[in-house]
Amino acid sequence: MLAVAETLGSSNNSQIVDLNANGGNIFTPGYAVYENGNLARLALLNFMTDPSGANDYTATISVGGGES
Repeated sequence: MLAVAETLGSSNNSQIVDLNANGGNIFTPGYAVYENGNLARLALLNFMTDPSGANDYTATISVGGGES
């Protein structure tokens, strides 16, 4: 619950967007949290399990900027 509370924030103005990360893979979802129309936080989750211990994945994040 703490992770969810930290992700949503305290502004009571958060908008959550499912990033469809990794082609919609259910084991590595990603969410963007916007506040007042601006990206505030990302939540990247790893639900992968592998008996060999190969549970890591690398995330590449690009944030585009608008023109001023």
